[in-house]
Amino acid sequence: MKQVPVPFQDLLTLLAKLPETDLQSQNAGGDGLMNGSFSHSEQGIKSWMRRASVDNFAKVAEIHVCLLASAYKGLTSSQDIKVFLDESSTGKTLLNQLCVEKGVGLQVLDLGAEMPYDLCLDDPERDQNIWSDKDCMATIAFGMEATAKNADLLCLADFAPGNESASYALLCSLSWLEQSELTSLPLDMQRQISKLLESVPTDYHPLIKLRLLAGREIAALVGAIVAARLRHIPLLLDGVGALAAYAVLHMINPLYVDHCLFSAFPDQTSIHAASNKEISAIFNPSLMLGPGCASVLAVSLVSAVMQ
Repeated sequence: MKQVPVPFQDLLTLLAKLPETDLQSQNAGGDGLMNGSFSHSEQGIKSWMRRASVDNFAKVAEIHVCLLASAYKGLTSSQDIKVFLDESSTGKTLLNQLCVEKGVGLQVLDLGAEMPYDLCLDDPERDQNIWSDKDCMATIAFGMEATAKNADLLCLADFAPGNESASYALLCSLSWLEQSELTSLPLDMQRQISKLLESVPTDYHPLIKLRLLAGREIAALVGAIVAARLRHIPLLLDGVGALAAYAVLHMINPLYVDHCLFSAFPDQTSIHAASNKEISAIFNPSLMLGPGCASVLAVSLVSAVMQ
């Protein structure tokens, strides 16, 4: 396996020091809350609650959603991202309405949507011309800000139209999907994924694959997942970008993501990728209401098991 570059070595050192729980031997994302999991639902949530008391009682009081917004050059419009950011800041999106109804806080992190990330699909030297190890690691560190609100339960999702190619290429590279399993995707997307995979040897470390294949929101989601693990905050994840970020950490060590539960997957391909690792979501089949919406709806179910 190719040696991990210096910027990522600090992250690996941090991962090695992550806190343990009594349920560390189990995969919390295993079967989904609706199927009796999240390490047996109530037990798993309590195990990860920062404020769990001696008698193992933990109350989900502060719940927040953090949405990571990004854009891809040639695959989405920066103006579309800007419109969404403006609408979310003024409470006009469906996500805003659901958060108000459920009493959930909302934070949106803008990952430079005005400067779309370039996947360099047609660049024969894309390994050298895409973002550096240092820039990727800086974005991972920025994603850790998603936990700054000190929630008891945090919902993570992305708003990055066009990130399907990067996400599915990363999932294929990490052996969560075979290219033969992408037939339900548009042909143009399948071609983009094939081009991306041509530039990444299979023996590269997952963090190197992250740099070579993923955009800003996926790297930031990796940071957010790690930060939540450090702070003992259980997570509800939503979307294919979150699945790709989860897969990166899972491939390093499945225990690094045992505080995570998926609320929903956006399409059949992401459901298939997750099922290959025996992972399902609360809402299954997919629930397509918009970024973060499934997690907010799942909050009621998670809160209910704590009563």
